[in-house]
Amino acid sequence: MVNMEISAKTRMQKEIEKQQYRALRSSSIIATTMLGLYGVFILVLLIIERIPPTEIGIYVVIFIGVLASNALAIFNRWSLKTLILLSALNVGFIYTFITYLIFNQSLPGILANLFVAFTIGFIYLDTRIVSINHFLMTLTSSLVIWIFPETLALVDPMNSQLLVINLSIVLIMGFLFVSAVFNNRAKNFNYIKLAKSKENEYRIMDSLFELQNEMMNGPIDRDVFYHDIELFFESFTSKLEMENIFAKRLELIKDIERLTDKQLVKKYKDIPFEIISELKNLSLNSKQKIRYLAYRISQISDHNNRSLNSQNAFNSFRHYDDSDTVKIMIFSAFYIYFRHQDVDREKMDTEAFITWLKKSGLDDLVEPKILSSFYAYKDVIQTIVDEAMSGVEVAL
Repeated sequence: MVNMEISAKTRMQKEIEKQQYRALRSSSIIATTMLGLYGVFILVLLIIERIPPTEIGIYVVIFIGVLASNALAIFNRWSLKTLILLSALNVGFIYTFITYLIFNQSLPGILANLFVAFTIGFIYLDTRIVSINHFLMTLTSSLVIWIFPETLALVDPMNSQLLVINLSIVLIMGFLFVSAVFNNRAKNFNYIKLAKSKENEYRIMDSLFELQNEMMNGPIDRDVFYHDIELFFESFTSKLEMENIFAKRLELIKDIERLTDKQLVKKYKDIPFEIISELKNLSLNSKQKIRYLAYRISQISDHNNRSLNSQNAFNSFRHYDDSDTVKIMIFSAFYIYFRHQDVDREKMDTEAFITWLKKSGLDDLVEPKILSSFYAYKDVIQTIVDEAMSGVEVAL
């Protein structure tokens, strides 16, 4: 019981981190785009101010390096911790760069650019980055007020005037910081609610799988299932007159259920461990993704007389952290489900499935390149599946 509770907490924490990562990655894309546009603006400004070409070249190289590191982090999906660290460095960089221009290049007029830095930092959806952003904005603007009071258009400013202005900035930044922290906490609360909802769904399906084992007097016959899959891939590659490139992957999936990670790496030296980890989701182990997806698919009702809301239905078709391989498997399982007869509907051929898919609105949830390939080779797929379905039925 204790192990189950620990497992549930681990799953919830991972789900919360996924939501946080998705939000931070999206905000990083926007912030990086703004940083790039600001870099172009600064380049034009430096040229107008006739800054030496050597220094301009250094600025350009620095900006390109920062933007390139951001692009790598975004497109290669670096870890949440790495993305947070990089985001904090971005905020620190932009304030440092603007401060350098103000003090070293004698460009006090660039003070307004601090609001650009503050906006970029404000976009990042992380409380730690928000804290750094507000602190640096308060510190930098305070320094500018005391060192370049002329930027405020004050004639013979007194220290008391500057102090009042400085305290006003500190107060405003304090209010904005509290507001930002409150908003981030509200977002985190929503992440927790979503994680709890998914955990409840997980537990319900887990109980159903246990009930299925009891009713079937044991787990599903995996040998029969894998035999049918082998026949399917043989038929598929035969129709396309190509080598059966799926055989080794299928062997790997079967080995995943009986070998340790160390044994798998030793046996499949030519396959990256990232692919092995991904294929674990496709094994028939009761704790893996494919079984939960199969169950969720089986709960979709066939309502031909109304359109489903594609914004709320079955988002896992294009889940943000799934690779193309997983997305193909998800859509394949979805298609195969509707090729079989269910208690409340007849089985569909490929044309009927396509018609239903478009009418339901679920086609918007499928990866476009996967859907276009499906449409292009629908006749081939129809023939292959017709032949494969003549084999033994295996319940997931």
